[in-house]
Amino acid sequence: MEILVENLVIEMRPELPTLLMIVASLAALVFLWPRVGKGKAWVAAGLSLITAVALAHEAIFRTRAEDAFITFRYALNLATGKGIVFNPGERVEGYSNFLFLVVLAGLKRFLGADIETAARALGVAASIVAILLTYRLTLKLTDGNRHAGLLAALLVAGSGSFAAWGPSGLETPIFAMLGMLVCLSMFSERWVWMGVLIALATMTRPDGVLFLLLVALYELFAPQGTRGRLKSIRLVAVSFLMLIVPWMMWRFEYYGHLIPNTVKAKGGMDLAYQVALGMAYVFKFALANSVILFLIVGFLHGRTNTPSSPANQQRGIRALAAFLMIFVIYVILVGGDWMPAWRFLSPVVPPASALLVVALCHLRIAGTSLDARTRAAASAFAIVCGVSVTMSFSNGNMIPRVRLWHDEVEGLCEIGGWLNRTLPHDTLVAVNANGALSYYSQLPTIDLLGLTDEHIAWFGQRLREDMPGHIAHDYAYVASRRPAIIAFLGRGKGFEPAPGHLSSYTEIELRPYYELVSFRFPESKNPLGEYVNLLVLKSEAKRIAGLLAADSDVRLAEPLP
Repeated sequence: MEILVENLVIEMRPELPTLLMIVASLAALVFLWPRVGKGKAWVAAGLSLITAVALAHEAIFRTRAEDAFITFRYALNLATGKGIVFNPGERVEGYSNFLFLVVLAGLKRFLGADIETAARALGVAASIVAILLTYRLTLKLTDGNRHAGLLAALLVAGSGSFAAWGPSGLETPIFAMLGMLVCLSMFSERWVWMGVLIALATMTRPDGVLFLLLVALYELFAPQGTRGRLKSIRLVAVSFLMLIVPWMMWRFEYYGHLIPNTVKAKGGMDLAYQVALGMAYVFKFALANSVILFLIVGFLHGRTNTPSSPANQQRGIRALAAFLMIFVIYVILVGGDWMPAWRFLSPVVPPASALLVVALCHLRIAGTSLDARTRAAASAFAIVCGVSVTMSFSNGNMIPRVRLWHDEVEGLCEIGGWLNRTLPHDTLVAVNANGALSYYSQLPTIDLLGLTDEHIAWFGQRLREDMPGHIAHDYAYVASRRPAIIAFLGRGKGFEPAPGHLSSYTEIELRPYYELVSFRFPESKNPLGEYVNLLVLKSEAKRIAGLLAADSDVRLAEPLP
């Protein structure tokens, strides 16, 4: 216990000014709470304080997602006229966030924006909008209770699983924002707009198509006749298909497949093992966030009728709670995700927080219900938010793992720039962590996991039990293409002085053609160390090693025989 507390203090100490900002914002929010009902200016002040908490929480994470750089490379190639490709001349759909990719490419092409900076800025902005939409959704669920809306927004700002992805560079916060817009359009019964939003969400992340179930559930709980139900479903479906069908036709013509290469590469794991991973994933998320517990409370509330709530409101609460439970089941079935902070469940946080507050407002304890207007309620939620921020430090899958990931990304960026400076630009390489290294190297690249390689994704072998998204491989195929370098890097592997640990990765198909060469970066400040181990083609080992060692910041760890 002492070690846990000591590590927590060490992690929190550099962030003390930011933590003080969070504490001050929460204290100010509690102070102004009684005035929130007196006018919109006080509501705006409350939302500003919650936004400050959210921005500070995201600043503590400073997430830099390695996989985001795959999208960045696609966006860069599109912006520079090479097409939506990873390697020029190879049409492989190695991404699943088309809308986000195109937006980034447009910002680069027409405004000259740096792609990574733009992606992270958009993510932070979208996360803040999602928090504001949480406030708006809660208003709809509580007949305009501004206090309840602020409490729900505060829960989202304090969630580490939500804050982690704002500055990540991934599409996750954009998807969460679109999901909230879909929920709001359902409660407003704006069916055409809802169909368009579901289409945009699907073009941002494939599981956006699940939002179609939301309108189906909403109509399932409707008291009206079959004709009225079919009308709203038809309007959503038509507006959805008007965007999706042309996009799907283009995808099939351009890439030759309807299933994204990334989805194909991640399939094939043993189903029972995959579901077990998914269940553990959701359970750990629930312990770290308590959002699943909130969701259950909301679901139970959605099954009851509250006399003070309109029928349509009850209908929407039931549909939303049931949909979120289905979404959680979907995450279990796909086995969750390997990234920290439970990325797949991050979009659940805003609507689940709204349902929680609605449920608590109607939950009667000892004959009385929670009055969100009282300062006591604001104080309780401020404490919950503070505890959630502390959990971001203490949970090993939150800030500690994000910090390690950040160091890995920094190292891969450094290595990618090194390869770009020293090797001819037509040099073929193969990589295990196909993101930051490939973006900064800009060399033709084989993805050892098949995300951007069609052959490995569709015809490669599968590991029946491993991390989700890390099961496809075909080393014989990789060896047949004779890349000059094979880099088994990422998640801490390869950044060690002794090369022997890579022996388990040099499969029998690679051993006849490659030898392990270790390089030293004496000026590197990366906490992972100053060594990088690469497999180099034997027939070209001296030439390639000579080119790489010619960089002024790099040394060969040992002379080649």
